[in-house]
Order: sequence, then C-alpha cells, then structure tokens
Amino acid sequence: ARAADSDWLPEGAPPRTELLRAAQRKWIAYRAAACEAEATKSYGGTGQTLVLVICLTNKTNHRTIALRSYMAEG
Repeated sequence: ARAADSDWLPEGAPPRTELLRAAQRKWIAYRAAACEAEATKSYGGTGQTLVLVICLTNKTNHRTIALRSYMAEG
C-alpha cells in the first residue's frame, strides 16, 4: 500500500506531486542542454538535427522508464 505524503515527508514540505513536477521541469531543461551539446558534434552538418532528435528521444525513453519505476515503488 502506498503511504500518504504526510507519512514520509517532513511537516510543511510540499506534496510529492509538486516536488516531482519541479524535478521534471529541471530535467526537461537538462535534457535540452545535454542534447544540444551532444548535437554540436555534428555542428553545421546534415546530421546535427538527427543527432539532436535521437538524443532527445533516448533521454525521454530512459526518463519514462525511471518515472514508471518511481511511481510503481509508491
């Protein structure tokens, strides 16, 4: 059974959904910056956009798996 946020978060802490939402927003910014940096390996070439899209897709897929695991743990 899932514990209520109040069972494990310190008193006065924001609910878990707010913490997760804030973390996700930061992760999205990280993903964009990391993939833009990775795409610079192909800067100016025809593959730059492809490298960027593949990176974004791969990071998103990994994050989705991590979030599903997190939610399953409760």
